[in-house]
Amino acid sequence: MPKRRFLVLLLLFLTGISAGAARPDRAARAALADTLCQRANRHFGVKSRLSISRADRGQIVFGRTLSDYPWRDGDVAWLRAEIAAEWPQYSKEPAPRAIYCRGVALEEYVMPAIGRDGKAVPYPDRRKGERSYTVRRSGAPVFSKGLSGRHIAIWHSHGYCYYEKSDRWNWQRA
Repeated sequence: MPKRRFLVLLLLFLTGISAGAARPDRAARAALADTLCQRANRHFGVKSRLSISRADRGQIVFGRTLSDYPWRDGDVAWLRAEIAAEWPQYSKEPAPRAIYCRGVALEEYVMPAIGRDGKAVPYPDRRKGERSYTVRRSGAPVFSKGLSGRHIAIWHSHGYCYYEKSDRWNWQRA
């Protein structure tokens, strides 16, 4: 009986080791990150450096530099295809479908396309179903008066400006 218990425990232990070995280790994650980095640098025309902090349970978590690239709608599918093509060399697990950077899904980094006039093309906001043109701070306080809903410009001169009529610099409220 003790011999059988020992064999069962040994079998469970070895099964746990082989299941854990299916995930890519640190060297494999570094090699995969380097391959994906080279391809992303060519694809985007941006020079950056990628790192993978974790790759398991159907998700891959990149370091902060994944957000250096200008992500568009088709680019997320492109990266998924690149990961799926390279993944079998580094792991026995199925390729991860969820891609994260800084704890945020990669789809959240997708920027709107730019139109011919240089302005962002409206796109549906994934959270509310409305059309959005700019980045908006969520949870910002809403005021009924004052500067609410308006854009302000802050000049770097701190009130000291040049008056062309008098051809001199002066304090704005002097």
